[in-house]
Amino acid sequence: MPVNVELVEPKNKRTLVVTHFPYRTPEGSSAGSINIVRDVTEEREKEMRFIMNERLASLGQMAASIAHEINNPLAAIMGCAEGMLNHIKQGSLDPVLFRKYLEIIAEEIARCQTMPPGEENDRCSRDARPGTGGDWFSRQIAGS
Repeated sequence: MPVNVELVEPKNKRTLVVTHFPYRTPEGSSAGSINIVRDVTEEREKEMRFIMNERLASLGQMAASIAHEINNPLAAIMGCAEGMLNHIKQGSLDPVLFRKYLEIIAEEIARCQTMPPGEENDRCSRDARPGTGGDWFSRQIAGS
């Protein structure tokens, strides 16, 4: 039965795999061995590059997810600000409506402060469900 041993050659930092095959006589006694040495340095370097590329891809996906989670509250804040500005331009200063806009802005800022992203923080999916207030927000912005 062959035995594989991986070694790092200290002088040149090459990674070598030594495969040891015992050689036996027909009677079963040990007659020596055959050793095959293979330089696997490039294979190991390719494996490490692949692993690093996978990690970088995961990091990129995580960064994109975080950017998306930050942009959602910013869009809600922008919508509230635009709605308030439109009402001011029209001379409609409804304190109840403005209070609601400011509450939404405060919620969205708090949401940004409680990241990491998670389903419980996803206002877009929460507001898309009927009866959760998302329809109110859309009507207010559309009516501005």
